[in-house]
Amino acid sequence: VECEKPNNRLYNFSGYIEIEGQKHSLGVKQVLLRGCILKNTKWALGFVIYTGSETKLMQNATSPPSKRTHVERLMNKCLAGIFACLVFVCFIGAVGSGIWTRVHGGKTWYLTQD
Repeated sequence: VECEKPNNRLYNFSGYIEIEGQKHSLGVKQVLLRGCILKNTKWALGFVIYTGSETKLMQNATSPPSKRTHVERLMNKCLAGIFACLVFVCFIGAVGSGIWTRVHGGKTWYLTQD
């Protein structure tokens, strides 16, 4: 069996099978894609050509669209901004506290350092 490389074109297929020195062409009518069901057929012979991510259906599949709304995406951005502002304010407060403690550390009667 010789056929084309894996691709995402569902309605095209070309290849051939060689049986006892004779070449027989293979086309779309001789191909069953993943998930197909044969009905009213007592038996069938077949070859598995490509499996897994190399199948035509898997290569043709796209990722599903995002189900998040515009408002939800906007809220996520706002929450990220608020969190960044809180981190910034905490950092400024920590630096200010360190400076104030260094300058006024031992001069305050109400703050004792143990």
